[in-house]
Amino acid sequence: MGEVIEGDYNCWVSPFMLDSTTNYEAYNALCSSYNDHNYLEIAHTLQRQSGAEGVYRQLLLYTFADNHDTTRLASLLRQPAHLFLVYTLLLTRPGIPAIYYGSE
Repeated sequence: MGEVIEGDYNCWVSPFMLDSTTNYEAYNALCSSYNDHNYLEIAHTLQRQSGAEGVYRQLLLYTFADNHDTTRLASLLRQPAHLFLVYTLLLTRPGIPAIYYGSE
């Protein structure tokens, strides 16, 4: 597994490279969509990545709400009630969900 902060994940995930990469694109959309009440952002990201014509629909990306390089989700969200909603989306969207220690 590799930590890829930006760029095309297809360049890194293949039988000859990595099994998965961190999905920072989804991370950014998760946090900001709930804080800004812009749910079109997360909907667009999900469709772009995993929809019928999704650019990563064949990949199992490592999807997270926070990690060792980011601020804990509970500190980022302006409304604590959104914590459950973000984790529900994280655990039900395509990919490999990850809950960072200290965030559980």
